[in-house]
Amino acid sequence: MTTEPPPIVIPPVQLPQGNGGIRNGLAELSLRRAPLPLAALLEPREGALLYSMTAVDHSGRIADRTIIRAMSWHAAIRLDMYEQNGLIIVRPDNRGSHSVNGRGYLPVPSAIRQWCGLTAGERVLVVADPVAQVAVLHPPKALDRAVGSAHAAALGGEGT
Repeated sequence: MTTEPPPIVIPPVQLPQGNGGIRNGLAELSLRRAPLPLAALLEPREGALLYSMTAVDHSGRIADRTIIRAMSWHAAIRLDMYEQNGLIIVRPDNRGSHSVNGRGYLPVPSAIRQWCGLTAGERVLVVADPVAQVAVLHPPKALDRAVGSAHAAALGGEGT
């Protein structure tokens, strides 16, 4: 019993016949594809912001000295520290009532910690701008708010 082969689904390629035979015919055949699209790249960083994720110790201190050193802050410098929109703003001020302690830690007063809902052991994002001489502490509640809206926008309105 002989069966016939199935019909051809893909038609054969007809190579042009030139003086040089199949090789030249292949060269003449346009098998080029359009280039693949490239992903849009982010612009390079222009600023010099520094980031650190650190825990608040049992005494309310930020013990990561990397940011303190990068800002060139020391124990003798006076700092103004206040809460604004759930964030803690820290900047040098000769009339400031706060300072880096002798061990290079940044003590955050309990009143400010309470206003921001920041408790011992929680991690805080510290964003520092050495040029502007300002550091901003982002407690978890503020991070939840910022990251939640960024994720909702990225996911087309879906929550995280």
